[in-house]
Amino acid sequence: MRDREGREDQRNQKDQRNQKDQNNKKNQEVRILLAAVRDHCRVLGPGERFCIWVQGCPFSCPGCIAPSMHNLDGGYLMSADQLAEQILSTEGTEGITISGGEPFLQAGELAALLRQVKEKKNLGVIVYTGFYYERLLELSQIHPEIGQFLELIDLLIDGPYEEAHNFDYGMKGSENQRTILLTDRYQDDLYLYNDPESGRKNELYQSDSQSFLAGVPSKKMELQWKRMIRENGKAEKGEK
Repeated sequence: MRDREGREDQRNQKDQRNQKDQNNKKNQEVRILLAAVRDHCRVLGPGERFCIWVQGCPFSCPGCIAPSMHNLDGGYLMSADQLAEQILSTEGTEGITISGGEPFLQAGELAALLRQVKEKKNLGVIVYTGFYYERLLELSQIHPEIGQFLELIDLLIDGPYEEAHNFDYGMKGSENQRTILLTDRYQDDLYLYNDPESGRKNELYQSDSQSFLAGVPSKKMELQWKRMIRENGKAEKGEK
């Protein structure tokens, strides 16, 4: 009797190890097409955030502030495992903000990333998208990974950028874009996006080869940034 129980325990342990190995292999195969990542960002949501800009967007909105992120042939690939490790090792992070580019082009990959992170850390998730929420719900009936991604998001900023409705305040590009609470985590922070008294802030990251602007720029900052691009040709925008 004991021998049989012992053999069953060994089989169960082996099955668990095999399942774990399969899950790890699956995660390692998930790769995300990125434009940039930045840690300790404070201009795309409350607190210090790990910000992810994905590469590729189907909208090409007139006046878009990140045209270099439209092309699906650009950017670079990173495994979900590697990016999750980078996020989890960043101290003091309140949450993750995902922009781009269009995050829902990689809904399945980003859902896999967020599941992996949330298993170990309770981080909030904010996502900027050019799709309206209702359209995403429709698409999720055909592409279930979209629904899986939505289930992991706390706050969704939806809708395309409309240059004529850029009223120069808050952490969103234009007035038509909505702040949709998918959980109550950020219900006290909506003023950052919707209050006319809420100004816009940016963070500038510089290296020998590139300058990178994070955040939604004011109209004045946008003009300065475009001038900088014309002068050195090395700048990249990292805002939505």
